[in-house]
Amino acid sequence: MTDDHTHQPQYVQGQPYPYSAGEKPASQTDFLLICFFLGGFGIHRFMTGKIGTAVLMLLTGGGLGIWVLVDFIRIFLGKFSYRDGRAIPREPKGKVLGIILISVWVLALLIFGFFFFLSVNARTAIPTPPPGL
Repeated sequence: MTDDHTHQPQYVQGQPYPYSAGEKPASQTDFLLICFFLGGFGIHRFMTGKIGTAVLMLLTGGGLGIWVLVDFIRIFLGKFSYRDGRAIPREPKGKVLGIILISVWVLALLIFGFFFFLSVNARTAIPTPPPGL
């Protein structure tokens, strides 16, 4: 479908976006990497035209990380889209990368939780009296 005045391809919601020749849209892999490394700044939302929520993510540190994790999972599952409804192009390597990054995330959380647990226990442990008392 083309625009009658400009003869440019028009976007129809639910259909693949008609990109110009030579124009490459950001892929699922691109969004996974950007969300993983810069998600707390809302960069992936700025890229999709969701400026209002991107600014909120920027001000709240990605909703203290929870919002970033939700967006990451939505990108991984193919449920994240541009503001106008265009789908983010999916690719097979995006699935593998997503699994790797989720594994890294979970591993980092487990390590952080373990050391946090150790530090809390170290502060609340009953001190032993010095020898000779």
